[in-house]
Amino acid sequence: MVNIGPYRLATLLALISAAICIYVLVGNFDNGLWFDEVFSLQVTDPANSLGKAHAIQSIDASPFTYYFILRFWRIVFGPDFYTAQFFNIAMFLVATILAWIVWPKNKSQEYLIFLSLNITCVAIIYYLLEIRTYSLICAISLFVASCFNRLLDQTESSGGAGRSKYLYIAIIVSAAIVINLHAWGALFGAGIFIALFIYDRAFANRTFGLPAFVISGVLISAFFFVSFLPIFNVFSSRLTAASIGFGAKIVDDPLTMLTGIWQLLYVTDRSALFGAAVLLTIAYHCAVRFSLIRSSLLVYIAPIVFVYAAVIIAHLIFERFIYKSYFNVIFFPFLFMFFTKIAYSAATGVVRFSLIAALILANVGSIPFFVKFAEQPFRLEIQDGISVYMPAPKQR
Repeated sequence: MVNIGPYRLATLLALISAAICIYVLVGNFDNGLWFDEVFSLQVTDPANSLGKAHAIQSIDASPFTYYFILRFWRIVFGPDFYTAQFFNIAMFLVATILAWIVWPKNKSQEYLIFLSLNITCVAIIYYLLEIRTYSLICAISLFVASCFNRLLDQTESSGGAGRSKYLYIAIIVSAAIVINLHAWGALFGAGIFIALFIYDRAFANRTFGLPAFVISGVLISAFFFVSFLPIFNVFSSRLTAASIGFGAKIVDDPLTMLTGIWQLLYVTDRSALFGAAVLLTIAYHCAVRFSLIRSSLLVYIAPIVFVYAAVIIAHLIFERFIYKSYFNVIFFPFLFMFFTKIAYSAATGVVRFSLIAALILANVGSIPFFVKFAEQPFRLEIQDGISVYMPAPKQR
């Protein structure tokens, strides 16, 4: 009987996961464009001047950062649809490589499981194909989660004495980029900042001094919360009352958001079944092994809680519940890192393997192997060097 060791098993899972991800990406690569993707292509069209691009983008609530980066990409690699659609995939690949570089080399099994969870997530795969900012934030989120993982490992192995300053720089710079990519990115980036400073109080004290740290934490929170407010005004003028959530009850906000993240993670009944088993197991581990996962809760879950809390507080103050379930995709690398840490805190190898298997099966259960994602209504064609957006042909 062949004895497959833990590392070989993790490698096999990663290879299967990569094959599944590539299969779904290739099968859905040329599947049309949503209107907001058409808008992304119009803003980033290299034929437009930077001033015109900024003028077109001015009606959008999101910052110009994503469009600027994508425009540069299209100038370098070409203006066609395939080049633009590959941008997010390329950035995600870069993030996985950077994550491997910062990962503790004595825990490569964990990296392979973490990677497998991300690349078998149907929501991440879907948004990798969309020419919007969510997947870029998701890629950065994957890298930041890996940097936090290295910090936690250095704390465990050397009591924090050997922590690399470059990890702090990487987290802070990445969070700053996320802040300038999207409305929820502003909140998520602020949550990452705060989690970093609370987790490593010694670093915060050396950098700011304790009173300054407390003040800076409040100011950071206030600044990024206030930066979110103009987006409420823009959205309120462009979206319907139903999509904004006028009149929604504040007490329902947490359930609405948690339901949204669950339904985005686990699309089908079979995946929800495995997901429920995972949730119960994680809840058990959080209860009985809290001391082992306390730091993981802080750095991986607290930033998400910060975003939700900010949205609820804004709803309380401004009576507008700005929430779209697909915004949650930017949190998934943090969630999958937390799940990975839970699995590897298990007391026995059998429990660890069972939890990992349930996590992978829950993801794979949501993937449409034999049908494409929904056909999107527009196509991009280049005619005489000019971008023309045509209605997609009807599926027969």
